[in-house]
Amino acid sequence: MSATAPWFDLPQRGALVRTSSHTARSSDGPCVVVGAGLAGCSMAYALALKGQTVVVIDSASTIASGASSNPCGIVKPIVTREPSAAALFYEHAYGCLQSWLTHPCIKKNAAYENCGVLQLVQNSYPASKQYQQLDPIEATKKAGTAINARALFFENAGWLNPHAFCASLLEHNNIELRLNCRLQNLIPCEPGWQLDCLQANQQTTLRSSMVILANGTQLNKSPYTQALPLTLARGQISEFQLTQTVGREPERFKQSLSNHAMSNKPLANQALSNQPFSSQQLKDKQRLNCVVSGKRYAIPGKQSVYIGASFKRDDDTNDIKHDEHQENAEAVNDLLPELELTKQARRGFAGVRTTTPDRLPVCGPAPDFDFFQNAYTELRHGSKHKTFSPAKTHKHLYLLGGLGSRGIITAPYCAHLISEWLCTAADPIGIHTHRIQTLQSTMALLHPARFLIRELKRGSGL
Repeated sequence: MSATAPWFDLPQRGALVRTSSHTARSSDGPCVVVGAGLAGCSMAYALALKGQTVVVIDSASTIASGASSNPCGIVKPIVTREPSAAALFYEHAYGCLQSWLTHPCIKKNAAYENCGVLQLVQNSYPASKQYQQLDPIEATKKAGTAINARALFFENAGWLNPHAFCASLLEHNNIELRLNCRLQNLIPCEPGWQLDCLQANQQTTLRSSMVILANGTQLNKSPYTQALPLTLARGQISEFQLTQTVGREPERFKQSLSNHAMSNKPLANQALSNQPFSSQQLKDKQRLNCVVSGKRYAIPGKQSVYIGASFKRDDDTNDIKHDEHQENAEAVNDLLPELELTKQARRGFAGVRTTTPDRLPVCGPAPDFDFFQNAYTELRHGSKHKTFSPAKTHKHLYLLGGLGSRGIITAPYCAHLISEWLCTAADPIGIHTHRIQTLQSTMALLHPARFLIRELKRGSGL
């Protein structure tokens, strides 16, 4: 790795591995994860699986109080038409999430519904084992309501409750949770960090062998992270109830599908009967069988549908807004034109997400941004990599965030990557060479310094 890109050099691996000559001291302290959302809970769980003692702190009075507080979130592979390093990352990320969901306690308590997901597309995708490619008629049969577009169907997918998922991760015996605990100062000290906190209006101090900042919208508020180019984006989900009248007649609806197959006209533009359904027909009709995802998404509830999510860049408010309910209502009319919902939203959920310029997460050691600015300023001249010094990072400080709207999929794998690096011992005879190289290359893709490096190559910087 260092031979090609020294700015992405990682600290020596195995920082949390105890050797026979190193017995744990009380002064070493536990690993501390700052933040109890999807990123923080995933990080704590991944470290706990490695046998680490973890303390999770959060300034809120409950876990998953920010963007992770939504009642539902899609569990679906993120696929692209062309192979790329990012596509491979997303493939591995989904595999990691699915492996966590096989744990009976997590699967049950996270309210995971493996109902399948339809992703509407305009053009065909390459063949893949991850999905089936469906025409509108086939997609309609899967959804249980009219779909006017081609779709990819992901059978091993669905949705879960993010808050419940976070809670299930924190149930591990190696994890201690401290709520109403606000980090005020982060001070380096041997062998790790001192954290000055305000908990329940009382000053308290933690000493930690390793700190991972996974605190969402606060991630770039520390003196060590202010150079991270994170953007805040508000998102609102609306819950609409299914109505008690439909006004469509099944046989005519089936005929419309047949006509559509011959004419290739949008289903929404074809006139259908207004005769009412019988009670059983209404029950069958007024049910969304699976998640449907397009420009927005629809997630089936028991007697309702969750529609989301709005995307308001640079908006850090989390109050419920009527105009965004209306936007979601209009979106579901385009997405599912035959599904009859109440005009007014039953309730809403809003959260503020952090996004990055390339939409990939921030995952890895905290860079010494001043060092990067000075050591790599000559990158604008296109100098060869070997003329530069290895990267300098803040010892025993890691970052995980910038997950955007993909946190359910990416948080577990990012946490796994960090825990693997920290808890994998040195390998002098190269038994795990491929595994280590994979870790290095993936973490380089997600490295917190990648944005600064790109700016320096353009002749810009902090």
